[in-house]
Amino acid sequence: MGIKTKLFGAGLVLGCIVVLVISLFTPKVVVEDVSGSQNLYLSPDIETSIVAPLEPFDEEVLTEEETTEPIPEIVPQMNFPFETVDLGEMEIIPHQKKTNKNGSKNWAGMTVTINPNIVPYGTIIYIEGLGFRYNQPGDVTDENAICVYFAQDEDIEQYRNLVLNTWVVKNEAHMDILSGDIKAENNGTFHLTAYCPCTKCCDQYGGSPEGKIGAIGTYVYEGTTVASDRNVLPYGTVVYIEGVGIRFVTDCGGAINHKEIDVYYRTHSDAMEFGNQYHNVWILQ
Repeated sequence: MGIKTKLFGAGLVLGCIVVLVISLFTPKVVVEDVSGSQNLYLSPDIETSIVAPLEPFDEEVLTEEETTEPIPEIVPQMNFPFETVDLGEMEIIPHQKKTNKNGSKNWAGMTVTINPNIVPYGTIIYIEGLGFRYNQPGDVTDENAICVYFAQDEDIEQYRNLVLNTWVVKNEAHMDILSGDIKAENNGTFHLTAYCPCTKCCDQYGGSPEGKIGAIGTYVYEGTTVASDRNVLPYGTVVYIEGVGIRFVTDCGGAINHKEIDVYYRTHSDAMEFGNQYHNVWILQ
């Protein structure tokens, strides 16, 4: 028994020596913790996936193509070439006479008076720097000039003795921007009806189409005038109605509410023929 005990002890010591030698020569894999606080020792026989820490984010690395810009809201575009007749340069005669002898009124930003032999009454014109206007009878006239009503004194001084390019606008249903500087705001789809100056359409306000005056005191003309809800399209607003043309808001009606427009015609038959329609409407500036 003594010999066996000695052999067992010698074997145990030899085994410990072998384990120690193996441990000394076994390679260790060192992985640095992302936090940098400690080192982890992994045995090579352990399956693991080692992911290198990410480089600090550098905003300057992004190029213009990689940046994300907000998508702009697309506004429907008009496509209407203004077919015009060039009147050339015309002198501007500014004035502040609001009411004419015939009882009609002048409206700033909307009405002008031009010799009807040059431009018939009711005709839409475009004046460089002033925008769209339409011709109506007035007390202030000049054979070779445009008489323009202004409400403000400073406007009178600004436009006195000016000579500006002027065009007659043929009020076609499909036109294009005249000079690229006309701004247009899309107001969406409106319900359109039509009316005439007869008593069926205008009740007690009905009468002859000759010299017909609308709600704001200006003359109304076929091809120029519309009525609307003034809370939606205020008086004096210039609109382009798709499929109809340019019109001025100079009238109103008790049955016209919200996004509705009543288009003026001289005869009841033409108004009835127009019927009910739906079109996009732009505000011109």
